[in-house]
Amino acid sequence: MLTLGSAHGPERRQEDQGLAAQLLQLRPALCACAAHVAAGRFDDANRCVDRIMGLASLGDGPLQRLSKIFVGGLVRRQLGTTINRALINPSTPYSVRTARSSFVKLLPFLKVAYVAINRVILDAMENEKFVHIIDLSGPAAHPWQWLKLMRAFRRRPYGAPNLCITVVHEDGEFLADTSARLRAEADSMDMAFTFHGFLGRLETLDLGNLHESLAIKSGYAHAFSCALQMRRLLRLPVMDAAAVQQLHLPGAAASSFVHYAHHHHHEMNLVPDDYPSPTTSLSPFTATPSPPQHQHLVVPSPLTQFQLAVRAVSPKVVAIMEQEVMASHNNGQDFPARFRDALHYYAALFDALQDSSGGALLGGGDECRRRQTQEEEERAQVEQVVLGEEIRDVLVRDVMVAEPLRRWAARMVGAGFGAVPLSYVAKMEADEVLRKYRLRGYENRAHEKCLLLCWNGRPLYAVSAWRPWSCSQGSAFSVSSQQQQRMVVPGQMTPTWTWPRQHAAKVHNFTY
Repeated sequence: MLTLGSAHGPERRQEDQGLAAQLLQLRPALCACAAHVAAGRFDDANRCVDRIMGLASLGDGPLQRLSKIFVGGLVRRQLGTTINRALINPSTPYSVRTARSSFVKLLPFLKVAYVAINRVILDAMENEKFVHIIDLSGPAAHPWQWLKLMRAFRRRPYGAPNLCITVVHEDGEFLADTSARLRAEADSMDMAFTFHGFLGRLETLDLGNLHESLAIKSGYAHAFSCALQMRRLLRLPVMDAAAVQQLHLPGAAASSFVHYAHHHHHEMNLVPDDYPSPTTSLSPFTATPSPPQHQHLVVPSPLTQFQLAVRAVSPKVVAIMEQEVMASHNNGQDFPARFRDALHYYAALFDALQDSSGGALLGGGDECRRRQTQEEEERAQVEQVVLGEEIRDVLVRDVMVAEPLRRWAARMVGAGFGAVPLSYVAKMEADEVLRKYRLRGYENRAHEKCLLLCWNGRPLYAVSAWRPWSCSQGSAFSVSSQQQQRMVVPGQMTPTWTWPRQHAAKVHNFTY
């Protein structure tokens, strides 16, 4: 990081202040470039790119590195659909698996979420003898989570359940390795265990055949765990309500949606007739059209289709970890707004990563320098592969920026789920994981019976738990049984959330 007010005299201080003033121009330059790309003003966009790259070359702080990734995404978007396929996954010297391991090592968020989710599952399965866990976290999945859960199940006074774990992942080698590790652990504990690997991603699941795809068994209590994947389902395809029959949803889910779409279409995010579906590449050469007077009735996003399919399984609990982003209203149809939301969020995440890696180490000696070099290498892996991939999702592939917890809550309640409060024990166990990282500025904040994972007071991730209303014995929202009955039909109620004032107010201040 650059520290103003150096000990090298007034000339050095003036140089530092001049550099700081130049770097403060990066954010508005990036936002202006995004607006030019969205409007198809190529000459203006190219001039912005040249200016941004010049400013970003002035140093190697987190803001400069972030700016290079963002401008790379803008360039790929501007190049258009014919070239995007070749550039959408840029070459990198780092492997994806190594980079994701570095993410878990340097930042505490995933391990904290794993522990909190495990506690949610343990509480929900307290008296169950046959338990089936479905891990939908995909690239964010880690065998560490399930090894820890198996040991916790083994410590139950009445013994471990007959356990089945299904993992959805696009890496066959990861599935094979996870299967071997979990089976070996089960054998060492003499625990009845079954593993099922599904090669694919959450968005490629056949929702009409979820029982077969995920090896869902009758007679088992089911729990879903999903970390950092549900935002990929926030897409808005255009189709009439009659097209629900083509979605291959379970019968009950399809009929619920038809009722909801007929009576609540004014509450749904509508897409203009001439607005292209985000399932195909958007042309960067035309501005987003303004909504015409007549609009299609839109089938809810793949997220809602997925929620209805999961609800049909009647799980005991659905545990979710997602990014906590102050998203603009309806940012899915406004690329500059989506760009700004992503820029503010990832600026904070890059700063947190900088503080957690070798860039924040103090001291001397060969061992300290070796450790600093190693952690800087790991930090570069995370930035370029893990976070860089997420940023390209937003800028190039038109995946929507994740939403804040209050919107996730409204979506879950609207799909017929009630909130399951995270226990005090879940918070304490998550805090213990955080203490082991020995990092400053991180905290777990209980809010509305959920858990916010924060850095320097800003929530960056949120963990929440849900179950279908038909299974609920109560809810964090404390509604009446009559209201619960109404909420079985998606979209009829949304909860009222009291949000921390500081989170709603400030936009991230970049460091450099």
